[in-house]
Order: sequence, then C-alpha cells, then structure tokens
Amino acid sequence: MAVSPDGKSPYSALATDPQSVRRRVEALERVLERLFVIPGTKTTVGLDVVLDLVPFAGSTVGAVLGGYMAWEARNLGMSKWQIGKMAGKVGIDWALGSVPG
Repeated sequence: MAVSPDGKSPYSALATDPQSVRRRVEALERVLERLFVIPGTKTTVGLDVVLDLVPFAGSTVGAVLGGYMAWEARNLGMSKWQIGKMAGKVGIDWALGSVPG
C-alpha cells in the first residue's frame, strides 16, 4: 500500500464533510443509474442494470456498492435505524438477485 509523504495511508484522507460525501455519492449514483443512454431513446442505463445480467457475481458487487453507500450515510450522521433499513434492503436485493432465473 502506498504511503503519503506525511506517513499516513491515502485512504484515511477521504473527507467526511457533507459536501465531499455528497460528491462521492452522486458520482456513484451516476455510474449505477445513468452510465450511458440507449441510442435512439432518452433512456439511461447504469452499471446496476448490467450487473443484474450476471447471476451471482453481479448481485454481490451491487451489495458491496450498497454497503459503501450505507457507510457514506454513516459519515453523514444518519441514524442507526435508517442505516439498518438500508442494509436490510441491500441484503434483500442481494438475496433475490443471487437466485438464477
């Protein structure tokens, strides 16, 4: 792992102020929901739809990204109840997406 000149891990430099968290969450939302436009339409498709095409691995990657969103919600100071609801929804999405069909 790379270490910055001041001896700290580069991952500890993620800012937790609301503006920085919002930028990261909006960037992830853009990738998951609006990555590209279907030609000839105004319909946007994101990585979330593409991941759904891969039976187990896609759901797992989606759950990891959902977990990251819950972690960012914690950085914003959301209540444990709300984060628990988020985790439950991510878990249900993962479980249903893991079933081939």
